[in-house]
Amino acid sequence: MDTPWVHELSWRAVRDYLDSGNDLALLPVGAVEQHGPHMPMGHDAFAAQNICADAARRAGVLAYPTLWYGWSHHHMALPGTVTLRPSTLTAIVTDILKSMLYHGFNRAIVVNGHRRANLPPIEIAVNELRHQTGAALAVVDVGIVAFDRVAEIRTSSPGGVGHADEMETSHALHMNPGLVHLEDAKARMTDPEPRWLTGHHISDPAVDAPRFYFPKTVEEARKDVGDAGNTGDPTAATAEKGRAFHEAVVERLVGIIDYLKKVPLDVRNRPAPFD
Repeated sequence: MDTPWVHELSWRAVRDYLDSGNDLALLPVGAVEQHGPHMPMGHDAFAAQNICADAARRAGVLAYPTLWYGWSHHHMALPGTVTLRPSTLTAIVTDILKSMLYHGFNRAIVVNGHRRANLPPIEIAVNELRHQTGAALAVVDVGIVAFDRVAEIRTSSPGGVGHADEMETSHALHMNPGLVHLEDAKARMTDPEPRWLTGHHISDPAVDAPRFYFPKTVEEARKDVGDAGNTGDPTAATAEKGRAFHEAVVERLVGIIDYLKKVPLDVRNRPAPFD
């Protein structure tokens, strides 16, 4: 096939894919949220979409259209951000996966580009459906799957990796250089020796501290982000770092696809979203 994207194929092409013995597809999920003054608000969706496109082509699998919206409550502090309720995201992912299973897909990987934040709602959908159907369903987080490689690629000092930071800005420069405005990027370093790590601070592998989840209210987030929105050091970003990060994530995703293809299955139920 010339394209891995289901929405660019006819229904007969999808039928032929399934009839040939292929039964795995990817589902990229992102967000539309503020990424500082220097990055596009759709970065998380761009990340999931581009990674899925490259991995799908290399592994010979299909990918469904990107779900652009996610759970971005903490970024509602700045204009333009859209957030779904977590229960809404769970329901949407569930309905998409049910539709795929109904037509004969037995394996699916949800690829989350909205680092960590989308995980709870997506994991609930995948966990419940896996137990209900027996299908091989998994979640890959772009920010976690190659976390060890981030430690090798980044060059900023501890506290330089956060949100719209060195790594995300680098990835954006690799994918969409025309949408990145480095002249507006400023470092907003987090404490390199904090007692605790919460929120986006947990994304920096160079910072050694206990990590736990303590959500900020919108009012607290608005006070923290001020007129910037980013944390970390986007001034250290380069397209070369972004390419290295992208390749590391794609490589890991292809490996997970190969693994999931070999998982023994007994799909016992294929409920449609309207059942």
